[in-house]
Amino acid sequence: MKTLTTTLFAVLLYTGLSAQAFEEGRSYLSLGYGFGNLTQAVIKEAVAESDVKYSSFGPAFLKYEYAIAEKVGIGANLAYLSAKVSATDAYTDINNNEIKYTETVKFSTFSVLGRVNFHFGDNDNIDPYFGVGMGYRTANWNYTSTDPNAPENEDIKSLSPFGMDMTFGTRFLFTDNVGAYVEVGMAKAVFQLGLVAKL
Repeated sequence: MKTLTTTLFAVLLYTGLSAQAFEEGRSYLSLGYGFGNLTQAVIKEAVAESDVKYSSFGPAFLKYEYAIAEKVGIGANLAYLSAKVSATDAYTDINNNEIKYTETVKFSTFSVLGRVNFHFGDNDNIDPYFGVGMGYRTANWNYTSTDPNAPENEDIKSLSPFGMDMTFGTRFLFTDNVGAYVEVGMAKAVFQLGLVAKL
């Protein structure tokens, strides 16, 4: 039984790694998560030693790439992240009533970028690449308060809708169609990793 299991594993491994990692005419779909976003880091550090509550999500990435040539792929990147801080306080109004209120600041950003990847590997299961993306980006700050005497809710949007990224990455295929990827560089995160499917 042990010999049969070992043989089957060897066959699956061989057949899974028999194709080139990056193949012309194939598509690649990736889902990833990032670490090292500057805005999130600044907000988190600013409230680290206070009673302010902090929460965040992302950056999360969804990527599609189509191999138009042996070493070149084009596609699209979608990315999203958010951060939220909230604090509760109280004061006494002119009628000597205690007014409790909560102030909340939310930040979110979303981008849709067209992207070109240049692949420079020649391996069955490892695919290093350099990518550049440009396209649409939006960022929004939102302030709300439950204080009846506070100013109205405020929204501040990004001045420019232009976004870009530039990263080095590598895909590692565990089988012919499934693997993982890592990227470092200038994007919504300094470092990101995730899963990739070869379609």
